[in-house]
Amino acid sequence: MDTAASRPTQSMHTQVDSTGVRNQDIWSTGPAWALGLVGQALVALFVFTVAQSFFWADHVPLVLKLGVGAIGCLAYARPSDALLIVAGLAPIMRMFGTRILTDAYPARTTEAIVLAFLAGWLLGRLQLIRTTSTAPSTVRLPALLFGTTVAASCAVQLIALQISKDNPWSFINFFAEYLATAYLTAPIADLRPWVGTLSGYEFIVSAATILEGIGLFLAVITLCRGDSTLARRLGRMVVVGAVGVSALSIVELSTSAIGTGNPSVTLPELLQQRWAVFVSKVNTAGSYFVLVLPIALGLAADSKHRAVWLGTSVVIGIALWLSGSRAVLLTSLVLVLVGVVLLGIVRPQVSALRGLRRGAVAVGIASVVLVLGYRLIAFADSSSLESLQIRWLFVETTFRMLTSSPWLGIGVGQYRAAAELLNSQELQKLLVDAFSSRLENPHNYFLLIVAEFGII
Repeated sequence: MDTAASRPTQSMHTQVDSTGVRNQDIWSTGPAWALGLVGQALVALFVFTVAQSFFWADHVPLVLKLGVGAIGCLAYARPSDALLIVAGLAPIMRMFGTRILTDAYPARTTEAIVLAFLAGWLLGRLQLIRTTSTAPSTVRLPALLFGTTVAASCAVQLIALQISKDNPWSFINFFAEYLATAYLTAPIADLRPWVGTLSGYEFIVSAATILEGIGLFLAVITLCRGDSTLARRLGRMVVVGAVGVSALSIVELSTSAIGTGNPSVTLPELLQQRWAVFVSKVNTAGSYFVLVLPIALGLAADSKHRAVWLGTSVVIGIALWLSGSRAVLLTSLVLVLVGVVLLGIVRPQVSALRGLRRGAVAVGIASVVLVLGYRLIAFADSSSLESLQIRWLFVETTFRMLTSSPWLGIGVGQYRAAAELLNSQELQKLLVDAFSSRLENPHNYFLLIVAEFGII
């Protein structure tokens, strides 16, 4: 019997690459997939159009434009490497536009590198040869449904905005020009549509932020499925970025203390303040650090360079402590205690440590608990009760929004405007006293998402 005849045959349009991924020629896959490719091409071109708006503003320094462009080109050719760069630079990019290259303000540099990566990655996937290395349908379908919901809500808000702005054709022309030439660089100063030319467009940024997050989510899963080593390398770069901004907070504190000429006296006073250099809100910094810290600890627990990753964990922990976010400090304290209990149950060999090693572990855990507890108590004043009260009253406001629009929500980016009408008088007074403004988000993005997009 001819052995060649018994082998499975392949179409002239089908190949198997060196990694075993099955590739098919576009023209042999039928009209359904070709239609999908057209849709993917339209999305890629749209993202590219929005991403290149960063290059139109004269006030953005050339070095930033070259950097963003380089990330986009690298994402087209080597998306995994570009993703690692974005992971490392994202935490610090805001400082390039606010502290280092101040001429770039108010350009959103962090969003610029994310869009550049997504544009390059999506354009790079537009090939005549298709690979089956994509996110699994169990992940891709919910993500696409959520993205469609966000886009539909944005479209509804655009129609409402057009009615209050201009005739349809003029509005469409202006909006297209805004997306293509000013989206990443022009400020939107006011929620009220009648105040200025760009006022009322803030929901576009809110919708884009969510869609970009979905895009990054799918990109990470897709690229990690194609490269088994990428997930660990990506975790390392996330930690490296966190260490960088953590060090900046520590340096800022040290510089402020030394600049007084008597650091031993002023340092205790400065430690009573909350420190975060790379973002405008210290609570945001605390939330970021408490999310990255477990990654650093995980790398320390399962790595040859354990001492290095333990050192990075300490630096991130110090920055978390300096942020002084009470919710984050309390969460960290609970996680440490729960983690110790679970570690003793899941890995009983840890409980069997003897002598100096067991004592060192106990002293380390006790020190972390004491340090976190001290910082938490130091900031537990009357404002803590007011903060809790504000958050609870925002829960009540969210339920009012769901009562008024339970199924499809109040619309993307509309929470602050709707809250001004639906907040209780008690909450309005607390907001004015605390923030000198009645326009605030609920400080809880789960509530915000539920209110803006509804139960469906």
